[in-house]
Amino acid sequence: MVAAATVQLEADRVIAEAELREDVLGLATELAGRIMGEPLTDPDRARAVAEEFFAGTEAGTKS
Repeated sequence: MVAAATVQLEADRVIAEAELREDVLGLATELAGRIMGEPLTDPDRARAVAEEFFAGTEAGTKS
């Protein structure tokens, strides 16, 4: 029972992290568009920039 709960908690954490990343990506894209004065219309580019940022922050926290 404890092992199953541990697995479920890990799965929930992974899902929550993915949802948070999507929320941050959306907010960051919207904010960047406001700062630039025009909407960012290339979602692939916005996602690539966000993924690069997240990879850098993860690398910094794992050391």
